[in-house]
Amino acid sequence: MSAALPRPQGDPLTGLTMDELMGQGPFHRIEAQVALGQEKLREAMAVARRAMGKIRAPGGTPIYMGIKQGRDEPLGSYVDKIIEALSKAGIGGIRLAQRSPLLTVEVDDKLAKAVFR
Repeated sequence: MSAALPRPQGDPLTGLTMDELMGQGPFHRIEAQVALGQEKLREAMAVARRAMGKIRAPGGTPIYMGIKQGRDEPLGSYVDKIIEALSKAGIGGIRLAQRSPLLTVEVDDKLAKAVFR
């Protein structure tokens, strides 16, 4: 797990915790996650991406690959579709989405640009 990796002094990920990666504890609010900095947010997204890549639909394709956000679809309803797909796969998607709002940063590029300005 990337939180357990030893890191050299000066590495922006030095001291990275599971709570930071998972959006738990004091980091469950978006405001606290934004304050983590770009490097930690990118690492959290990479960890989430690797985890999502391990979720497979019966045909072998990751279940989330077929879920697309409509052009005028609100981010909330798009995230709800992802949660539903994860729940159907038995992943506990509701808990994952509640604990990892960082996932929505990657989902909506406009939101990501607004957060990192």
